[in-house]
Amino acid sequence: MKILSADNENEVPQILYIEDDESYADLVCKRLTRVGFQVTLCHDSTRGRDMILNGNYHLVLLNYQLPSGRELIEALAAFPSPPLVIVFAENDVHTAVEAMRSGADDYVVKCTKDDHFELMLFTLDRVLAHRRAVEDRKKAEEAFGLQKQLLHRKDEEVIHTQSELAAREKISLSTLAAGIAHEINGPLNFIQGMSMVSSECLEELRQVLTETRDAFTPSAYEQIDELLAEMSKNVEVIYKHGEHVRRAVKPMSNLARDRS
Repeated sequence: MKILSADNENEVPQILYIEDDESYADLVCKRLTRVGFQVTLCHDSTRGRDMILNGNYHLVLLNYQLPSGRELIEALAAFPSPPLVIVFAENDVHTAVEAMRSGADDYVVKCTKDDHFELMLFTLDRVLAHRRAVEDRKKAEEAFGLQKQLLHRKDEEVIHTQSELAAREKISLSTLAAGIAHEINGPLNFIQGMSMVSSECLEELRQVLTETRDAFTPSAYEQIDELLAEMSKNVEVIYKHGEHVRRAVKPMSNLARDRS
């Protein structure tokens, strides 16, 4: 299996989409192809595993509800493989958490609305950018290792390679800054996404509570309503703190761009 490098952002990303819902898979394929991805479709997880092992892909999309879908995620975690994004039923938060723990890199909710496809594109771009950052960080660490070896050479050799060392240091600092920024933004996006999902769930609970108000005593209804309001405020605070972290990380990303 060869994992395609994501170094060149102008390279057409190769995506393998494993999905048994053929009509939805065709729709996703058309939308992704339209914006510059090259998508290969597969309709069962067993064949998908073989295609991953024998093919060259930047990223894998997987319907988690497929037979042996979870087993496939766990199998891929055992060896180097392309980043994995799962597709699951709408509002199935528990499935998303389970898949992320099993080894998935990110997730998207299955839907046919335009804003869903915008979120899918955002997620795929983020995952590919994160993979580039990981690769850049690895190269930066290798560059620092080379610098350490050069420091132990004779003085004449150090002087001879001084200009090369300075250039490598500049590249390493910029790629390291980009890597750190992506390492923070990845979990932060997940936290804020889960906050938005939680907010929607709480709003639905409040609607259900309103519709079934007669089933509760006035005191019980008031207590439940206050609890839901407090939980909604907590979710909002979590999201706002996430925005604060995002603003703090932005200068690091700007530093990486300025030095590149």
